[in-house]
Amino acid sequence: MGFLKFSVLTVIGSAIWCPVLTVLGQKVGGQLDAQPIEALKNGKCFDLPIWSMRRSMK
Repeated sequence: MGFLKFSVLTVIGSAIWCPVLTVLGQKVGGQLDAQPIEALKNGKCFDLPIWSMRRSMK
């Protein structure tokens, strides 16, 4: 694969995935509690309830 083709496909792929990841981040981020977010900002370990968020998104 040539450099030009690789570059064009990379830009197209990122143009598709950026909005998808933005929407996903908004949905997941809106369901986080303030306590885990503050712990992450302060560099402390904190378990995020990923599985409970996944169930509530369905």
